[in-house]
Amino acid sequence: TASAAALPPPQRPPRNFALGLVGVLIACLCSGLGGCFMELLLKEGAQSLPRRNLQMAFVSVLIGLLKMWSERQRLRDGGLFQGFSKLVWAMIALDSANGLLVSVLLKYTSAVLKNFAAPLGIICNLLISRCVLGSGRRFNRRFMIGTMLVLLALGMYSSAA
Repeated sequence: TASAAALPPPQRPPRNFALGLVGVLIACLCSGLGGCFMELLLKEGAQSLPRRNLQMAFVSVLIGLLKMWSERQRLRDGGLFQGFSKLVWAMIALDSANGLLVSVLLKYTSAVLKNFAAPLGIICNLLISRCVLGSGRRFNRRFMIGTMLVLLALGMYSSAA
């Protein structure tokens, strides 16, 4: 409409570079500590991998039960699996398989290799979408620099080991 065309474009909120950098550093620290702690839990002691997985999932189960308790009326009315489609079940299966693969990876390798797996997976997904599916989008300079840095870091880690 004519009145919509006359409106000025919406203003973006101001960005705080220092706050964003601190947030990213804290996230990296938490991720690194979490990975090292999980690796320590999986490698220490003589407990089996499935038993350790159950121990680590215990907190998630408690949180899920608390959420179910808070939504108990909706669960009574619609059932536990209301809104679940085939896509939701596929995502649950993929996330479950991912959790099991990560625990096996941490049990038999290290948290450092797990941290390399994520960016390599992203790079492979983008290459597949570009080459196999023909998405037609060109890779920008940031993607190319990021890819080179990941591959360089992986090469340096592999040669140092």
